[in-house]
Amino acid sequence: MWTDPPGAQGCKKCLIHDVDLSVVSSKNPGVSYFPNGLNGPDRNNNAERIRMPAENGEILTIKVNGYNLVYGQQRFALVVAGCFGGVSNTLDTEANKSGKSSQGYSIAKIVGGVIGVVVGLLIIFSGGYWWMKSRESREEAAQRGMANLPNMF
Repeated sequence: MWTDPPGAQGCKKCLIHDVDLSVVSSKNPGVSYFPNGLNGPDRNNNAERIRMPAENGEILTIKVNGYNLVYGQQRFALVVAGCFGGVSNTLDTEANKSGKSSQGYSIAKIVGGVIGVVVGLLIIFSGGYWWMKSRESREEAAQRGMANLPNMF
């Protein structure tokens, strides 16, 4: 999926950049799978999805190619979902290669760490925002001549 530059007003084919998604399987390397149920590249959509079965031990190669890039380059997002095994669920670290799984970093640990950091930052920023707003309230009260009121913040 990518954010396409806006097409011309009233256009019939409005896709400006065309990025193609395909998958090749190790079980049948001469066959490419294409998105959205098509037998070839999707030339109309900037959201493309390939659904296909995969067997245990099968290697899938995902290809993203720029077919037509009017502005020279295009950023895109790629999401892969399924039941993965082996090194697909872990980082390729020396600890994982040597079998010391307790020292490896699983996707769950990484996601948990990222969520922890995000929640921590939200707490810090919301506390800072509250402190800043309460300070502004005290200053406004002082300017209105209410400086003798007890400090409630």
